[in-house]
Amino acid sequence: MTARITRRQTTFWEIVDSSGEFRVHFAHKQEQHFVSSECDEFGVVTDHPVLLDYSQRWSSIYVASPATDPAQVLERIASEVALVVGPWRKSSDYLNRQADPFNLLQKGAGLLLSAPSVIVDLVHPILGAAAINCTVLPHFASRWPMQSFVAGKNFIVAKEFHMQRGSNNSFKADASGAA
Repeated sequence: MTARITRRQTTFWEIVDSSGEFRVHFAHKQEQHFVSSECDEFGVVTDHPVLLDYSQRWSSIYVASPATDPAQVLERIASEVALVVGPWRKSSDYLNRQADPFNLLQKGAGLLLSAPSVIVDLVHPILGAAAINCTVLPHFASRWPMQSFVAGKNFIVAKEFHMQRGSNNSFKADASGAA
């Protein structure tokens, strides 16, 4: 069953599928990611890969020795991250955005990434296997509880969601206060 996101606003999205029209309201939005209006499934979830960024503590990995093949290390990191959070997030979401990770690995000094513990626990052994000395330091605590509205590769992370069923006309009536 294909669904389509028909309207996106600051506090709600509207979506239509073969069973009807829905308005998804959200409060205390933390993040949103829109890729395409088309999706196969949609719903509010409390356990999903996009929520790992909120449910787990974060740590940072600092490298202290150079990699012999920085490109291969980055490819391995990208592959492992994709297994956990793909297709919603990429390794570039966690790698240092202030400095080129390839150059950091080549020079062997600096902050490589900051990520939830599950990602750090995958990356740390990759660096060890490549004989790269590194240090893992705590970054910040979890930001739980959160929920996510996931529609295909699109998502919103917020503290609260409310899904309303109806037609576009009934949504307008609700907004104006009419019955």
